[in-house]
This record gives sequence, structure tokens and C-alpha cells, in this order.
Amino acid sequence: MGMEKCEFALPRGALVRFFDETGDKEITTGLSIGPEDNSALIIVPLADESMLEATVGDRLRVRYEYVDAMAEFRSVLTEIMNNPVLLWRIRVPEEVNRFELRDHKRTQCSVSATIEITPKGISTGTIIRDISKSGARCVIRQREHDLAPLAVGDIITLRCTFPGIAGEQTASGSITQVDQTPEEMTIGIHFTENQVWVPPYH
Repeated sequence: MGMEKCEFALPRGALVRFFDETGDKEITTGLSIGPEDNSALIIVPLADESMLEATVGDRLRVRYEYVDAMAEFRSVLTEIMNNPVLLWRIRVPEEVNRFELRDHKRTQCSVSATIEITPKGISTGTIIRDISKSGARCVIRQREHDLAPLAVGDIITLRCTFPGIAGEQTASGSITQVDQTPEEMTIGIHFTENQVWVPPYH
């Protein structure tokens, strides 16, 4: 997994993943809420406060999607706030690394699928435009996305029949990106676990 330095750009609403300093243990995921100029980093952790053991001063590794790859930086948890909701303030990084998931090459495709979000009672048709073992990018047409108020952080189940593989395939994950036009909605999905059914198979 090769890394290269990149500029720091964490958009508001981006899904970030927090790991311990070694990078071996995932602590939680969270949503960046700004400010847009990245002069400070305020994160809404998505795990329940009672399940988090984080304390001020903890050193963290932070990862997020960056230009069809991933970015990672080290930071420190500088403040924990509880009003109006649980918020973390983390130190702005001095250095950010971009890396390709070389074992998770994206495969371009056009495969019909279904996205389900059980808590919202949503089941909507979509087209998988590209997919890797760790995630996918899907397009929902106008006639479908009017009925599908999808948002970054939503926990989803993706179902499809993939060419060359017998039976229905499923993958659980979360929405990491939502782009919407009058004609369609494009969403990025990060799978909870790598999917062995996704090519390549070597």
C-alpha cells in the first residue's frame, strides 16, 4: 500500500473513520461538520457515547475518502463536547498521506441492484457503476431518488445478482458520499467487510 503526501481537504459532511494510534483497532466513524476552511476540525461521532472510551489527549489515526482513494493523518483529540450533541474537536493535521487500495481495484460495470435502509423503511433500485472489494459507487435515477432521502452515514444493504456468479449477493456498509443532480443521485458506499465475490478473484 503506497502512500504519497497530499493537501488537506476534508469537506463538510465527509465520513471519517477513527483508529487507535497503531491503526489496528477501529474506534468509531464520524461526520465532519466543518468549518469549510478546515481551520478547526469538529466531528460528530456516530457511535453512542456510552460505547466510546475516548478521552481528551488520545492520539488517533483518521481516514477518509480522497479523490477516489483514501487519505490518512494522525491527530489528537483536544476536546469532547456534549451540547447540543456529542462532538469531538481534533487537531488539524500537519501532514496528510494519500494511498491507493491496491488490492481493491475498482471494476467498471452497469449492474442493477437494490439498496435497503431498514431504519428509514427504504428499498430503492440503483445501478452499480463501479465496485471494489471494499466499496461501490451507485447511481439512482430521478424516478427512484425522489422516494429515497439518502444521506451520508446511512447504514445500507446492497443486493444484486452479479454477472458470472450464481445467486443473489449482498453487502452491508455505509454511505460515504452523496452527489445529486436533477436527473440522478450518485452515492459512494464503503462496505463493512471486504466482499470476496467482487472481482478480481486472484
